[in-house]
Amino acid sequence: MKKIVSKLRSDGYDAFISRTSWDSSFDRLEGSTVFRCTRKYEYIDVMVASDCDRDDGNKLRRVIIDLDFKSQFELVKQTKNYKDVTEMLPTIFVASEVRLKRVVSLVCNGMKKSMKEEGMSRPPWRTKKYMQAKWLSENRQRVSGSKKGSWSLFDDDGQGGDDVWTTSRGGPSLKTKCCFPIF
Repeated sequence: MKKIVSKLRSDGYDAFISRTSWDSSFDRLEGSTVFRCTRKYEYIDVMVASDCDRDDGNKLRRVIIDLDFKSQFELVKQTKNYKDVTEMLPTIFVASEVRLKRVVSLVCNGMKKSMKEEGMSRPPWRTKKYMQAKWLSENRQRVSGSKKGSWSLFDDDGQGGDDVWTTSRGGPSLKTKCCFPIF
């Protein structure tokens, strides 16, 4: 994850590792907490220039990169419909906050139906609100921002990949060997 952040920063993007944390609890009876713990999750945050005018005047938009997105929605027992939905999910997810929120909402609704059809009760950590808190929590911390120029992961190492032209804020376009589209 640090190498990807380093590469993005060397290409001129404001990228960093974000860590969210949130308290989760499950109250069976009023005033009696049965389950309580603090959860943490890490992913990559990138601030990119927006190509459309926004009402708030902000020219930057947040893009979230999760390197293990698909596994967050795995179930042991699942219906065929839910399995079809999760098979369409990418392992590496790159999207804006709005798109992430829509995708998580759709998948969680499918998860809820699947668990009900399979006769499973849905634990609190499988709710839409809880799942969205992994990426959209108010308790988001910037964990790291690598220094520019310390990148080597996507150099041509015989692994293939596509040539992608990127634009840096401070200079001309750079040719980068990349195995997935960044934006």
